Amino acid sequence: MKRLAERSRTKYFRLAGSNPSYQFLREFCDINRTLKVSSFCSFKYLQDRDLGFLQHGGIVSLFFGAESFAEEDHSRALNKHYNVDSAGKTISALSDMGIFSHVNFIHPVPLATRSSEEKTLSRIRELLSGKRCSVLFSVPKMTPNTVWWDTPKRFNVVLDRETFLHYFVFHRFASDGAVDGYTINGKTLPQIQGELFTLSEVMREMGIPAGINNEDALAAHAMHIAPKEFFLDTRSALYFFDYAKIARLVADVNRAIDADYHGTAK
Repeated sequence: MKRLAERSRTKYFRLAGSNPSYQFLREFCDINRTLKVSSFCSFKYLQDRDLGFLQHGGIVSLFFGAESFAEEDHSRALNKHYNVDSAGKTISALSDMGIFSHVNFIHPVPLATRSSEEKTLSRIRELLSGKRCSVLFSVPKMTPNTVWWDTPKRFNVVLDRETFLHYFVFHRFASDGAVDGYTINGKTLPQIQGELFTLSEVMREMGIPAGINNEDALAAHAMHIAPKEFFLDTRSALYFFDYAKIARLVADVNRAIDADYHGTAK
C-alpha cells in the first residue's frame, strides 16, 4: 500500500470489490495508517459488530446497497440478508465516528406493495434522519444472469432485453416512449423517473441529502469541506456542461490531494 501511494502520489483510494467482508476490513484497517479510503460495503457484514477499528483505519466513506428497508421486499424479490434495525445502528455508529454513508435504495422494488414502499420511507425517516449520510433511489438494473433477467414475469417485470440494454448503455434520462416493452409493477420508465424525482424531494423534506455518493465524500474530505458543498458544486457544473468550472474543480481536488500527500494541507 505504501508503494502504491508513493507511485500514485496520493493517499486517497476506493477499495475495489462490491462487498468486502468484515474480516477483510479489519485486517486492512489494522495495517493502514496512511491511506484515506472509500469502499462499498454490506449491512450483513457490519451489523451487530464492533466498528471502532474503522475510525482509525482510514475509512472516510462507505456505500451500502440497502435496496429496501421493508423486510417483506427482501424475502419476495431481493437477495438481501440484513436486519433493518441493525442497519440503522450501523449508520448511527459510523456517523458518530465521522464516517459518511451513502445508502442506496431501488425504486420500485419488483413485487413491492404500497405498504412496503411506505414502510421503507418510514424507516428511512426513523433511522437515517440527522445522520452523516445520503440516500439515493435508483431504477432497478436488470442485468444478465440474474433471476430478474431470466424470469422477469415472476417478479412482475415486462422486459424487452435488447431494447433495455441499449437504453442503459446509450441514454441517461428517460423520455416518453424511450424504452418500449419495459415496466416494473406496471410502471413505465418515464413514470418511474418522475417518482424518483419526487422521492429525492421527500428526502430533502426529511433533512436527508439526496444523491451524495461515497466518492463525493472522499473528495470533500481531501478539500476539508462538507460533502454536500462538494456535491452541489460538481453537479451544477456537470449538469450545465460548465467545462471551465469542471476544470477548476478538478484542479482544486488535485491540489488538495497533493497538499495532503506532502503534508502541507491547511
